[in-house]
Amino acid sequence: MTTPSRLLDFFTLEAAEYLSRIEVAIASETPDIGALRAGARGLRGSATMARSTPIANIAGRLETIAAKISSGELELSDPLRRLIGATAEILNTLVRSVRNWTSTQDELVRRALDELDTYAPGADSEPENLIVPISQLFYSDGGPHIVEVASTARTTFEQRLREKQTRATPLRPVPAQTAQPTQPPLRRGLRGAALRDALGSSIAQMRSIERPGEPPQQIVPIQALVYRGDAAVKRSQELRAQILSATRAPSRDVIAELCDLVELARVE
Repeated sequence: MTTPSRLLDFFTLEAAEYLSRIEVAIASETPDIGALRAGARGLRGSATMARSTPIANIAGRLETIAAKISSGELELSDPLRRLIGATAEILNTLVRSVRNWTSTQDELVRRALDELDTYAPGADSEPENLIVPISQLFYSDGGPHIVEVASTARTTFEQRLREKQTRATPLRPVPAQTAQPTQPPLRRGLRGAALRDALGSSIAQMRSIERPGEPPQQIVPIQALVYRGDAAVKRSQELRAQILSATRAPSRDVIAELCDLVELARVE
């Protein structure tokens, strides 16, 4: 694992607390499904922050089972109750082994998920690992091809946490005298030929920013920018002084310029 050591220390303490709540909730004479669900949710979030995907997957299954029990979709039978308790013990073992993860822990995770699949089947494979035909990412109308983000994009626990913090931050009211005029919403969804036409019309409309009556810029002939005659002689003298005062041999470009100036000095 590449998780920083201090983050693992925090995760180990926090995970132990969540697992304690899960064990108490399921071991009570009257199981507290709400506490079970909250503990599983907290453990899943903590494991996600610590980049421990296997532990997060198991905690997510427990959270799903608790949600199904709460909605009446699933009955808390004795076998299921024993399975939740055994899963909590496996999670304790995995949390203690998070620094020294081996194939043994991978096998524990696999068996735990297989047993939980009976009550909460789920796909733990990441969507980005699926192979998508490239033809599905392009439009067939001959225009520019754009890959858009899905309206319900997959977000991680960290992203959702940051979004909650952003929404909870109070915004300062903007004084009326400094309020900026609202801008019209940007058009979205242009594709293919429609996008090409929009870009073409926007470029064509740039002619309107030209100032009427403004005189055209004069074109300077290239001959006026080249040293000739006395100007070439003066420039060659400057290069000669630079070469004599330099501590290194002149570059080939300097020598080439000096030769050109000799030729241009003859032109008047």
